[in-house]
Amino acid sequence: MQHLSLATRLSIALAVVALALLGAGGAWQLAAERDDLDDAVERELRMLGRSLQVSFENALRDRQSEDVHDTLDALDRLDPTVDVVVLDAQDRVLASSDGADLVAARAVASGFHADHGSAELRLPLRADTRRAHLVLVRPTTDVERDLAATRRRVAGSLAIYVFLLLLTTVIATRLWVGAPLARMLAHIRRVRAGDLSVPAHPSLKRDEIGETVHEFERLVEDLASARARLEAETEARRGFERAVREMDKLATLGQLAAGLAHEIGSPLQVLEGRLASLEKRAGDPDETRRLAGIAREQAARITRIVARLSNLTRRPTSPTHVDPREPVRSILSLLEPEARRRGVRWEAELADDVPTMHADPDALQQITLNLVRNAIEASSAGDSVVVRLDREGDDAITLEVRDTGRGMSPEHRDRAFEPFFTTRADGTGLGLAVVRGIVTELRGEIAFESELERGTRVRVVLPRSEGATRRIDDER
Repeated sequence: MQHLSLATRLSIALAVVALALLGAGGAWQLAAERDDLDDAVERELRMLGRSLQVSFENALRDRQSEDVHDTLDALDRLDPTVDVVVLDAQDRVLASSDGADLVAARAVASGFHADHGSAELRLPLRADTRRAHLVLVRPTTDVERDLAATRRRVAGSLAIYVFLLLLTTVIATRLWVGAPLARMLAHIRRVRAGDLSVPAHPSLKRDEIGETVHEFERLVEDLASARARLEAETEARRGFERAVREMDKLATLGQLAAGLAHEIGSPLQVLEGRLASLEKRAGDPDETRRLAGIAREQAARITRIVARLSNLTRRPTSPTHVDPREPVRSILSLLEPEARRRGVRWEAELADDVPTMHADPDALQQITLNLVRNAIEASSAGDSVVVRLDREGDDAITLEVRDTGRGMSPEHRDRAFEPFFTTRADGTGLGLAVVRGIVTELRGEIAFESELERGTRVRVVLPRSEGATRRIDDER
């Protein structure tokens, strides 16, 4: 069912109130008119009755009945609408005007009565010891006719007044209430749809509703300005975060280069020694083949190390369906030599039932790289680093990195995610800040626990859905 507009409801309410008030006023006016007409009829009958009362009392006292009849005949000629009846004490008719309703006259009680289209007046007559009554009966058709005319005038006035009131109310409410509210409603719908522009309209009246509309439009303008500032700040923040991630990657590459120099240096030394031997024993085919095989193996080893390092410098890929174990494994294989060189025990727990997810492999690699590298840096010989990858229900995966290294004090733990905050002399302070930024963009959650001399535990939960990774893809 369609709802009535505010203007229509106001018009109906005012019409009902006006009808009630004017109807009550009209009824009171009609009642007052009837009372006035009844009073006028009563005065008329009493004046006539007093005149006849004196005349009839004298005639009855003198026993001149002919004078009574003569008076009644004269009155009947002058005003035939008034019936006059003279009754004795037993309501027997002593005299009456022509056509008088004798039955109605006998039924009249003492005093004045007006009812059923007629008015009656009964007066006592005193004539010596004889008691009689004078009864005057007058039809009130003229009174009813005047009342009917008054009733029609009141009804007509009421109809015209209500019509004009309704017309004025409809026009006024549509101009002063309906139009401004419709304008503000259209603005609200546009704002809800994301359009914060304020279209030009004729200026409204400076009343409460007009001020409300103007205040709403100013609010929309402020929202548009705030959104523009927020978008600019967001874009600047995203640029800063991208720069921070790139700085962190470059710092990581610099630190990895030192560790990888040792890994590459060993096969290069072997390769150099075998090539020198090959040069000396070029005439021995069997020894040449053996030395060439060793050289090939060491060259392949160098190639693998360089390939792992180059994976970190490649351009980011678009989000795709990926097995999260693959980027995690690639980082673990890259950092495992560093952990072995430091004497850190190494353990990887990658569950077999980890589901695929829609994500950027580079983002997963960067999260794993920063967390595992921090764990290795915080660990000493004999400490352990455990990397666990598992499913979190049906809609998320969990990456957890924990170590038994030196941990962090409470005051340092509270600042762990601050950019450029570090407890290492050679650190950049970007690792955890970058991780949190990536996890936030992926709509994930990160939990950080650390205790001094007891180790650190970082737990990252990432959703599998496509919508969770769309934002980072848009930024790139």
